[in-house]
Amino acid sequence: EAAEAKISQLKADKAELEAAKTALNNAITAAQGTHNGATEGTATGEYAVGSKATLQAEIDKAQLVADNTNATKAELDQAKSDLDAAVTTFEAGKVS
Repeated sequence: EAAEAKISQLKADKAELEAAKTALNNAITAAQGTHNGATEGTATGEYAVGSKATLQAEIDKAQLVADNTNATKAELDQAKSDLDAAVTTFEAGKVS
């Protein structure tokens, strides 16, 4: 029984890890789309000059975690949280 419980726990842990990795990869794809579709400048709807480079650096950082086959669920979750925050900051810098 103990072995079966351990196997069940390992399967659950693996599923949680895969879900976290999928969530991070989806966030990376969305952030990259936001980045690629943005234009820097001072006109309405444009983003502050230099903000795309800042966002790309955060995307690249998240991608390193996503590509790390030894990343823990906590690391994947933190990378997604950091990337989400970077996108929010980027969007807040849009000229209106």
